Amino acid sequence: LIGEDMECEIDLDNNSETYTGLLSAGQVVEFLMDFGDGTTTQWKGIIDNIQNKIDSSGFVYKIKGSHYSASLLDITINEEFSSSTISSILTSIITSYLPSFTANNVETNNTIVDKIIWKNKAFWDCVLDLMKLGNADCYIDENKDFHFFTENSHINDNEQLHSNTSITSLGFRNIKIALNFLSIRKL
Repeated sequence: LIGEDMECEIDLDNNSETYTGLLSAGQVVEFLMDFGDGTTTQWKGIIDNIQNKIDSSGFVYKIKGSHYSASLLDITINEEFSSSTISSILTSIITSYLPSFTANNVETNNTIVDKIIWKNKAFWDCVLDLMKLGNADCYIDENKDFHFFTENSHINDNEQLHSNTSITSLGFRNIKIALNFLSIRKL
């Protein structure tokens, strides 16, 4: 599950120049879409760059962004744990290294790790180690909360988009980009 949603590219019709100058790199953007009222968050992250371009449909405002989880690629862990459970180790490193993230959905995994030592290891690589040891899956939601659970124990009932998918061909209505200045903030 890690890495599946780290990047997002959104092309917006900007023929009316509705979006020109509205956003900038470093702001938070939220993509809301579902088959109903368009209130389901599909992706939330930080804008990396914005481009104005022209294609066959006219002016396009292209937003490229990174999910919150992408920032964890640059964080390194220096820790040693002995005789600890998988879930307690994960909760500990989240608390120590990611003060703006939570571990509310880290489910108890009682697999005991006799000894694990991480020296300058990327945070995500440490999570991958714990996933492998505990036969678990992990992802971070749009509220920066970790979800860690036994492999194949959860079903995703939400719509999912994949690379190069045309959302209009899927029949989605009420697609919204949260551009309300109350919900967009610079980090």
